[in-house]
Amino acid sequence: MAKSNAINVSSISSVIVTDDTGVLTASGAMTDGQVIIGSTGATPAAATLTAGTGITITPGAGAITIAASGGGGSGGLINVQYLTTSGTYTATAGTVSCYVIVVAGGGGGGGSFGRAGTGTARVQSCYGGQGSGYGMKYYAVAPTGTAYTVGAGGAGGIGADLGGSTNAVTGSAGGESTFNAGDIIINGANPGGSARSVQSSSTYSSGQLPVMNTSVGSASGVGNNADITANGGYAGFISGNSGNGGSGGASIFGMGASASSNDNNGNNAVCYGSGGGGTSLISSTGGTSPANDKFFDGGNGAPGIIVVYEYGA
Repeated sequence: MAKSNAINVSSISSVIVTDDTGVLTASGAMTDGQVIIGSTGATPAAATLTAGTGITITPGAGAITIAASGGGGSGGLINVQYLTTSGTYTATAGTVSCYVIVVAGGGGGGGSFGRAGTGTARVQSCYGGQGSGYGMKYYAVAPTGTAYTVGAGGAGGIGADLGGSTNAVTGSAGGESTFNAGDIIINGANPGGSARSVQSSSTYSSGQLPVMNTSVGSASGVGNNADITANGGYAGFISGNSGNGGSGGASIFGMGASASSNDNNGNNAVCYGSGGGGTSLISSTGGTSPANDKFFDGGNGAPGIIVVYEYGA
């Protein structure tokens, strides 16, 4: 028997479709913005579109408006990545371009040093470590899949008897930070260590250190290929016979370690890329044995960080 082609019209404002047996029929009454959507083994039906992330769908009479609501679709900020350990940068899905800030490790503060004398007092103030410089760069195409390194903070100098040497107990320099396989390179911050050593007597015993007041050194250098670069902050130093340690140098993310006082180790830095504090030593009055002298350690510099602001198309 021939198949019937009768049309089953059940509603107005509908679309003619065929059911799963091929019989012509009408869809349900359709509202603004609906379309006919097929379904395997079943009769096509009227339905509305579903908006995904960052998309808006506005139904209208005989029209559908689809637009981006933000994120990658409109060139907006998708995500911010804070990279604190070395690895490979992987861009967030939808990222097209990115803006990067790179900071290296801060320098370690200087440790106190001395030499057993004949009972004369010694006052020491050591410089803090310097803060890291920084670089900023915009990438029109995000370099996903490329290596980066985050510099460690420099260790503070370990206080010790140097046996009459005129060398200071310097801290360690901060570690270098890089991004995009070395495209941006930010040098680690310079360490502290140079000290002012003052004795109460003008007579120096054999092997004792002379009065010193040496330079803190140049500002921490920066690397290459960034759009904007700047040096890190200078380390602090408290002059005179106070025995107070120097403060650490600042980075773009904040101040360095605060100054120490009254026979204390230098303070550790907290803000990314900032310098550790120098140690303070009020007096070292031991007789003939180095065991009677006092020594204190410099504060550690803070590690660096890389911040990546990711944008869509």
